[in-house]
Amino acid sequence: MDYAFASLLVHSFFAGTKQLAFHVSEVPVTFGPWLHYPAGKTWLYSFYAQLPVDIVQAVIFAGTESLAVKIFGGTGSFEGQFAIYAFAFTPVNVLLILGTWLLSATGLSDSFPWADYFVAVLAWNLSIIALSVQVEQVIGAFRASVYSAIGIVPTVLFALTYVR
Repeated sequence: MDYAFASLLVHSFFAGTKQLAFHVSEVPVTFGPWLHYPAGKTWLYSFYAQLPVDIVQAVIFAGTESLAVKIFGGTGSFEGQFAIYAFAFTPVNVLLILGTWLLSATGLSDSFPWADYFVAVLAWNLSIIALSVQVEQVIGAFRASVYSAIGIVPTVLFALTYVR
């Protein structure tokens, strides 16, 4: 579990750095979160919430997966699912952040290369998360895909309170 928290800390560092840079540069928020932050402070509030949000998302995903899969014969643990989710989530999302920075620096953040990059990274992320469910819960690939979707729904709903 220590490595899982360290993994989430790495993601929070990169995401937080991006948010502070956006706050200082006064980058406008494209998609507002469900929580309404004070005007001009969305990126700053997002910075402070990043690590707790990452941890709660991992708890929501691992808890949902553990409960859903146990009903149908999964054998994995909450702790194992939490750890593997954290490892699956972090590298791909750090690549998304770094790619976004690079595309922003080159002026391509509002173009098709960014959209293509985002879709590719999102598909990779979802695949890795489904693989994490398959490995931890010791179930087949199709069932793991279905169960990972079940776990992602409440995780994303929670994230929408925070995500910009």
